[in-house]
Amino acid sequence: MINIIKNNPTTKRDVKMELEMLGRSKYGVEGKKVRRQPDTIITEPFPVPTSIFYYITPVLYVDVVHINQISFLVSLSKNVHYGVIKALDSIKILVIEDEIKRVNCMYDVRGFHVKYVLVDVQFKTIKDRGQFSVIVNVVAKGEHVLEIERFNRIIKERTK
Repeated sequence: MINIIKNNPTTKRDVKMELEMLGRSKYGVEGKKVRRQPDTIITEPFPVPTSIFYYITPVLYVDVVHINQISFLVSLSKNVHYGVIKALDSIKILVIEDEIKRVNCMYDVRGFHVKYVLVDVQFKTIKDRGQFSVIVNVVAKGEHVLEIERFNRIIKERTK
């Protein structure tokens, strides 16, 4: 089976020498490798350094934003700079109140104890109900919580 191609002086010896000098073809080997299972993802939470708890007490800004006829509860923390967005089934006060409690629990689990929640006038009934362990601060009529409004604009721009 040597020199099957006419006028081609390549021999078995030439092929062996080429393999020794250059090694196997990268492209020939890549397609023949067996896929190994990737490493598992570590799902354990990493501990937050306790030294930062003395400096940070998160203040939550909360608002409801509507994107494509879907309501979302948006919260942003002042000092931790962590935003949470959750789709709402309805914009009833009980549903919104439960979602704010869940966000508050997320911070509590990590060791951050929220003291204040700043909201717009539409959340005034949440403050009147008094179901929270944190202080709910409602801004005056016609005003808005600027930080959360800016965050809402960023979300809307990125979802266009």
